[in-house]
Amino acid sequence: MNRKASAALALGTIALLATACAATEDAAPGTSPTASQSSPAAAESSSAQPSSTASVQAADIVPTLENGATDQDKTPELVTDPEIDQDSIRALAQMSYAKQYAAVNDSGELCLIAWAYDGSQDANGTMSEQEVECEDSAEVKEEGLHLDIDATSSTPGVELYLLPPDLTEETVRTELLKIEGNHEDLRPPVEFAATDFGLVSIAMEAATAENHKEITIPRPDGSILSLDLN
Repeated sequence: MNRKASAALALGTIALLATACAATEDAAPGTSPTASQSSPAAAESSSAQPSSTASVQAADIVPTLENGATDQDKTPELVTDPEIDQDSIRALAQMSYAKQYAAVNDSGELCLIAWAYDGSQDANGTMSEQEVECEDSAEVKEEGLHLDIDATSSTPGVELYLLPPDLTEETVRTELLKIEGNHEDLRPPVEFAATDFGLVSIAMEAATAENHKEITIPRPDGSILSLDLN
């Protein structure tokens, strides 16, 4: 190879090295240009993923809270608790032992509103004063909601349990009919009823609760829900 060809080859090599160095300097330190370009997309994808710790809302348990009220949602009398959102009151499954409704309070908790009922099927039926029990929706999803109305000399009482939404009517029926003397006829010792969206309630008188002490119901995840009736 002659000197001119050698010189030209050397100059071409130097030019290539300079170009490569310039490209390296343009990239962020410690990253390749490809990684730098893909990073924004990866961040966007990550931020688009839903949080696994999202809070439970009352409507996740009682979906009718998202619907408009109907005539069925009218309570026997005005709900007087000042913290209850009156527009949120929705009927739950009605029972011979209790007239029950769901609602949301000022803190966003899910509330159970109920009147104990003596079971009479005519206009002369006797009701208790209203009672309200509220709990964070995440707690209700896990443990359910219990409301106790004490009987008086002139009004009935009830032990009322709104069960967690993972318990189906069929599962509850299977377990409650194992109780000696229980049945599905009018006003059984331990009554259960479900809404059309599947939320199940259990009701009984205080004497029945004291007699049975505890009711256990298996859950879909293999755990056991234990209702302490004391």
